[in-house]
Amino acid sequence: MGAILIAVTGIDPKAWQERFRTLAPQRDVRVWPQRVGNPADVAYACAWHPPPGLLAGFAHLEAIFSLGAGVDHLMGDRLLPQVP
Repeated sequence: MGAILIAVTGIDPKAWQERFRTLAPQRDVRVWPQRVGNPADVAYACAWHPPPGLLAGFAHLEAIFSLGAGVDHLMGDRLLPQVP
């Protein structure tokens, strides 16, 4: 079962991490940059203003979710993986 990566800048990821662990206890929830582990294990990225190119390093992503209103912060990344 693929891991969930929380990749945010400018906000504290703890609340998101706790929420995902509560609602999806069977999933491995990781927080960038503290605990990424093997990038190949990450299936879902939940992001808010991740550094450009960061998500390109996760070859097995199945979906990217914006943790806020809008996706402009993601769509400006020329290396954004082609996933939903």
